[in-house]
Amino acid sequence: MIDCEGCGACCRYTSEMAVHPDDAFLDNHRDLTYWVADPNSRAGKGYHMLKQAPDDGATGWVCSAQSDDGWSCTVNDTKPRKCQTFEVGGAQCLEFREWQGVGS
Repeated sequence: MIDCEGCGACCRYTSEMAVHPDDAFLDNHRDLTYWVADPNSRAGKGYHMLKQAPDDGATGWVCSAQSDDGWSCTVNDTKPRKCQTFEVGGAQCLEFREWQGVGS
Protein backbone atom coordinates (compact mmCIF):
# COMPACT_ATOMS: atom_id res chain seq x y z
CA MET A 1 0.00 0.00 0.00
CA ILE A 2 1.25 3.47 -0.85
CA ASP A 3 1.50 6.13 1.86
CA CYS A 4 1.13 9.74 0.67
CA GLU A 5 2.32 11.29 3.95
CA GLY A 6 5.75 12.75 3.39
CA CYS A 7 5.88 11.69 -0.28
CA GLY A 8 5.01 14.76 -2.36
CA ALA A 9 6.24 13.20 -5.60
CA CYS A 10 3.11 14.28 -7.49
CA CYS A 11 3.58 17.84 -6.21
CA ARG A 12 7.22 17.91 -7.29
CA TYR A 13 6.31 16.74 -10.78
CA THR A 14 3.92 19.56 -11.44
CA SER A 15 3.17 21.37 -14.57
CA GLU A 16 0.95 24.41 -14.56
CA MET A 17 -2.36 23.52 -12.98
CA ALA A 18 -5.60 25.47 -13.27
CA VAL A 19 -7.81 25.69 -10.18
CA HIS A 20 -11.53 25.44 -10.93
CA PRO A 21 -13.36 28.72 -10.13
CA ASP A 22 -15.73 27.07 -7.63
CA ASP A 23 -12.98 25.08 -5.90
CA ALA A 24 -13.13 25.69 -2.12
CA PHE A 25 -9.32 25.92 -2.19
CA LEU A 26 -9.68 29.49 -3.48
CA ASP A 27 -11.65 30.51 -0.37
CA ASN A 28 -8.61 30.05 1.85
CA HIS A 29 -5.58 29.92 -0.42
CA ARG A 30 -6.10 32.38 -3.26
CA ASP A 31 -2.61 33.70 -2.41
CA LEU A 32 -1.16 30.42 -3.73
CA THR A 33 -2.62 31.13 -7.17
CA TYR A 34 -2.22 33.73 -9.87
CA TRP A 35 -4.81 35.08 -12.28
CA VAL A 36 -4.57 34.51 -16.01
CA ALA A 37 -6.87 36.65 -18.12
CA ASP A 38 -8.55 34.98 -21.06
CA PRO A 39 -7.24 36.89 -24.10
CA ASN A 40 -10.44 36.07 -26.00
CA SER A 41 -12.74 37.56 -23.38
CA ARG A 42 -13.82 41.19 -23.28
CA ALA A 43 -15.53 40.63 -19.92
CA GLY A 44 -12.33 40.11 -17.94
CA LYS A 45 -12.82 36.38 -17.66
CA GLY A 46 -9.93 34.07 -16.93
CA TYR A 47 -8.79 31.46 -14.44
CA HIS A 48 -6.58 30.88 -11.43
CA MET A 49 -3.37 28.89 -11.77
CA LEU A 50 -1.57 27.25 -8.87
CA LYS A 51 1.76 29.00 -8.26
CA GLN A 52 4.96 27.04 -8.47
CA ALA A 53 8.13 27.64 -6.50
CA PRO A 54 11.74 27.07 -7.57
CA ASP A 55 13.24 23.75 -6.54
CA ASP A 56 16.93 22.94 -6.29
CA GLY A 57 16.24 19.31 -7.13
CA ALA A 58 15.85 17.56 -10.45
CA THR A 59 12.37 18.89 -11.20
CA GLY A 60 13.15 22.60 -11.21
CA TRP A 61 9.68 23.50 -9.82
CA VAL A 62 7.37 22.38 -7.04
CA CYS A 63 3.85 23.29 -6.00
CA SER A 64 3.85 26.46 -3.90
CA ALA A 65 1.89 24.64 -1.18
CA GLN A 66 4.78 22.28 -0.49
CA SER A 67 6.37 22.39 2.96
CA ASP A 68 9.89 23.70 3.44
CA ASP A 69 11.23 20.14 3.37
CA GLY A 70 9.53 19.70 -0.03
CA TRP A 71 7.90 16.37 0.78
CA SER A 72 4.55 17.28 2.32
CA CYS A 73 1.59 19.55 1.64
CA THR A 74 0.92 22.60 3.81
CA VAL A 75 -2.74 22.75 2.74
CA ASN A 76 -3.52 19.04 2.75
CA ASP A 77 -6.96 19.47 4.38
CA THR A 78 -8.05 22.07 1.82
CA LYS A 79 -5.94 21.22 -1.23
CA PRO A 80 -7.36 21.82 -4.73
CA ARG A 81 -9.99 19.38 -5.98
CA LYS A 82 -7.61 18.15 -8.68
CA CYS A 83 -5.12 17.12 -5.99
CA GLN A 84 -7.85 15.54 -3.87
CA THR A 85 -8.93 13.32 -6.76
CA PHE A 86 -5.41 12.32 -7.81
CA GLU A 87 -5.36 8.50 -7.94
CA VAL A 88 -3.00 7.26 -5.24
CA GLY A 89 -1.24 4.18 -6.55
CA GLY A 90 -2.40 4.85 -10.11
CA ALA A 91 -0.08 4.80 -13.11
CA GLN A 92 0.73 8.51 -12.84
CA CYS A 93 1.39 8.26 -9.10
CA LEU A 94 3.79 5.34 -9.60
CA GLU A 95 5.54 7.17 -12.45
CA PHE A 96 6.04 10.29 -10.31
CA ARG A 97 7.31 8.24 -7.36
CA GLU A 98 9.80 6.40 -9.56
CA TRP A 99 10.97 9.64 -11.14
CA GLN A 100 11.52 11.17 -7.67
CA GLY A 101 13.14 8.02 -6.26
CA VAL A 102 10.41 7.50 -3.66
CA GLY A 103 9.89 3.90 -2.57
CA SER A 104 6.48 2.31 -2.12
